[in-house]
Amino acid sequence: MKSRQDKINFVIAFCAVLISAASFYATYLQADSAEKQVKAMTFPLLYFDHGNINEKDEKEVILSVVNAGIGPAMIKSVTVAYQGKKYSHFYPILERCCSEKLLSYIELMKAQAVRELPQFSTSPVNNSVLAGQSTLDFFRFKYHPENEQLWEQINEVRFNVKYSACYCSMLGDCFETSERHQLKPVASCQ
Repeated sequence: MKSRQDKINFVIAFCAVLISAASFYATYLQADSAEKQVKAMTFPLLYFDHGNINEKDEKEVILSVVNAGIGPAMIKSVTVAYQGKKYSHFYPILERCCSEKLLSYIELMKAQAVRELPQFSTSPVNNSVLAGQSTLDFFRFKYHPENEQLWEQINEVRFNVKYSACYCSMLGDCFETSERHQLKPVASCQ
């Protein structure tokens, strides 16, 4: 009789172990799923965009970084490269590509200070936070008949500029991206 009781106890104990293992596995799957959901809900996805028409259908060169992801992006660094040289913002590229026309336009702006001539609008990108589903224009330059030659040259140059950025999510996952929308996970941003 004792061996029959031992067999029943063994079966009950074995079933309890199986139920515990199944419960542990279900808990693990649920936790893993929750972690993936949190990552998806906080995932930033940066890319670069540029155009020459603004929201009012006016001619304006606009260079932007866009966060198409859901979560905020902590942008550690942005690099713009032109003709093999790298910069942390766009203005040195203007000096390199368009110095003669740029200087002429600056002189014209000084000489005609009373008249409203479009100026360059720039925003810092390095060490900033860009909310999910938002855009940061880091360079804008509106067309005006007085700046036509410079505007046309900048409009052409924007296609020859290479962009890259290193940014992190709120969970500390870091990524590098380029103008070709290539996303690469990295250990950290330098």
